[in-house]
Amino acid sequence: MEKLNLKQEEFCKLYVLADKDFFGNGVAVYVEVYKPDKTKKNWYKSACVRASQLLSSLKVCNRINELLEEGGLNDQFIDKQLLFLATQHADFGAKIAAIKEYNQLKTRITKKIELNAPFLIKDEKGN
Repeated sequence: MEKLNLKQEEFCKLYVLADKDFFGNGVAVYVEVYKPDKTKKNWYKSACVRASQLLSSLKVCNRINELLEEGGLNDQFIDKQLLFLATQHADFGAKIAAIKEYNQLKTRITKKIELNAPFLIKDEKGN
């Protein structure tokens, strides 16, 4: 797999590991790492585009996922959080939502889908 350059790696780390000002904010991270020339017209719009391009890159996405997993955001962590929500007795709305999510994940309950007969599309003359 193609390696990230130093700026891309820094972008990934700041995107995932930084405090609330940068965490998950691609544009803010891009501006911090790449330091675009703010005197140029449309610098912010350009930063938005570049951040979007980085976050669309497979190698950048893979690295972000690696960092998230290293930081503890993985299936096991999410399962524990779901368990906590389903077994707590303080927020019953969250409890119900967690139980519904669990049932959907385990396919214990399937959604009922009604199929109606397809309607006919008529032309201008009613044919």
